[in-house]
Amino acid sequence: MKFSKLVPIALALSLISPAFAADSATSTINLTMPSSIDIAQDTTTQILSQTLTPDYVAGDIGTLTAKAAWNVTTNLNGDVIYLSAKARENSTQKSSLYGDDSNLYIIFTNIGSAETPGAGAATGTIENIVGATGSAGGALSTDAIAFVLSEEITPSGAGTAPTKGTKADASGGTLARKYTLHNGTYNIVNALDSVYASSFDTFDTAGVYQAVLTLSHTAP
Repeated sequence: MKFSKLVPIALALSLISPAFAADSATSTINLTMPSSIDIAQDTTTQILSQTLTPDYVAGDIGTLTAKAAWNVTTNLNGDVIYLSAKARENSTQKSSLYGDDSNLYIIFTNIGSAETPGAGAATGTIENIVGATGSAGGALSTDAIAFVLSEEITPSGAGTAPTKGTKADASGGTLARKYTLHNGTYNIVNALDSVYASSFDTFDTAGVYQAVLTLSHTAP
C-alpha cells in the first residue's frame, strides 16, 4: 500500500486596510470690506440763515453767525472729499469759492428772496471780485459780497487732521477746497468769519444773499 506524503501548507491571509477619506479638511473664508464714506449735515451746529446788521458808513456788516457744518466718516486712509460753493449770477449758478491752501473765501449774491429767487448778480460780478482778490467794490461788485470762510476741522478721538489743498478749474481759479482724510470721523465747520476787503458797500442792495455749499466725495 502506497502512502502519500503530507506536506503542510501555511495559508497566509493578509488583512489590507480599505482606503478611507482624509480625516481633516480646511476651508478659508474671505470677507471683503469695501471702502465706505458717509457725509451728513451737522444739524445741531449749522446756522443756515441770519439777518445782517449793516453799517455802510463803517463798512461793517455786523457779527456773523452763519455757518455750514458736516459730519464725515470714512474707513479709507487717503480718502478725498471736496468743498465747493456756488452763487447765482444772471440766473446761473456759478462757482463762488476761491483762495489758496491757507485761506478760503466765498462770494454770496443777492437773489432777491429765498422763496422766489431772482437772477442774482450781473454776469461777471463774481469774476470781478475774484480777479481783484476781493477788493472789487462799487458797481463792479453790485449785489455780491465776499467773506472769509473759516475751516474748523475736529477729528474724533485721537484722529489725525486732514491735509488741505485746492482743486483748480480750467482757468486756474479755485473750484473747490480739497481735504485728504485719514480713516476716522470728522466734524467740519465752515463759518463766515468776516467781510473780505472792500466787496461790501452801498451797491449791495437789500435782499437775500445766498451761496450754496456742497461737501462731496465726487470732485466738482
